[in-house]
Amino acid sequence: KESASGFRLIQKPQSLKSLHRSAYHSTDQAVADVRRIPFRGDSYEMELRIDVGSAQKVGVNVLKSTTEQTRIEYDAKTGLLSLDRTKSGNTGFHPRFASIESARLSPVNGIVKLRIFVDKSVVEVFANEGEAVLTDLVFPTKQIGEIEVFANGGQAVFKQILIAEILPE
Repeated sequence: KESASGFRLIQKPQSLKSLHRSAYHSTDQAVADVRRIPFRGDSYEMELRIDVGSAQKVGVNVLKSTTEQTRIEYDAKTGLLSLDRTKSGNTGFHPRFASIESARLSPVNGIVKLRIFVDKSVVEVFANEGEAVLTDLVFPTKQIGEIEVFANGGQAVFKQILIAEILPE
């Protein structure tokens, strides 16, 4: 696909719509801090459309408990999308497991689109229709599974938050 930065390889996930049950939907949420989403789970698909606005960093914390979380963050200053598993649960079995993966990403007309799949110990992020893709294993030790959206250093508008629980086959 041709983009502002040239030709890019695009990756798109298979549709899991037949295995979905709608769980949460919200539009136009202005966020300038942290906002908890009224959903808990460890197997779901989430779609976010974020107007970065004046925020320096925007994103979502998934598989969150009081002491654990996996953080997906877009940094407007550096243009990096990151997947941070440093506080994701059991990370002590290897010194390089607690890591932050990142990829370059440019908003399209000020909007960052994230399609996120969470399935117990796998987190996959498809950004801007597959222009950037991050995948990691995580090993949460607590099964609370809360979700938070956030904006730091300014205000962002979460134009769409859509969560669909993935049902077992």
